[in-house]
Amino acid sequence: MTRLYQGRGIFAFSAEKRAEYRFRPHTGRFWLDLIYLTLLMGVEEVLLRPLSSSYFLIDLVTPWLLVSFVQKQKGAALFLAIYAGFMQEARSSLPQGTFLCAYLVMVTVLLQVRSALSWRYATPWLVGFALSELLIASLITTVILVLGGGRLLGSEHFVDLALRVGAGVGFGYLLCRPWLAFDAEEPVPP
Repeated sequence: MTRLYQGRGIFAFSAEKRAEYRFRPHTGRFWLDLIYLTLLMGVEEVLLRPLSSSYFLIDLVTPWLLVSFVQKQKGAALFLAIYAGFMQEARSSLPQGTFLCAYLVMVTVLLQVRSALSWRYATPWLVGFALSELLIASLITTVILVLGGGRLLGSEHFVDLALRVGAGVGFGYLLCRPWLAFDAEEPVPP
């Protein structure tokens, strides 16, 4: 509060706080990242799921996690993957361990290759978003095949999966834009 009285005014103080607590995948504070991830899951569950069809579910969590996995230290990224996997398992009707397995595979692969790629270009981001969404889509398709046989897979299922992957890649591209600037720094921690 002492900064408020140093002649800058309340509007400058609130602008600093707005920039500090901006809704983004990596804030620099792990507790705030967990809160934002939980809020994103709530938005996905409460607002997007009733608006979408029964098959086409917009997945905002997977691109959010990929951006977080690229930027976080190894322990924090692993804990975030486990937390997000358990949260997705709690709100999903898929067999237990589906999302947990997918997120652990994602974090393991990204932790191994993230230092070898230049994240200042769009290609690693877009390929990462597409592959992570395809991993989730293939697990969902496998569950449908095992539980219901091939009769539940129609052309609309694959169209819905393509729309899901496209929406995930688009949302992920919006999230990674700060690192695509010409003078941007690499988001990978040392």
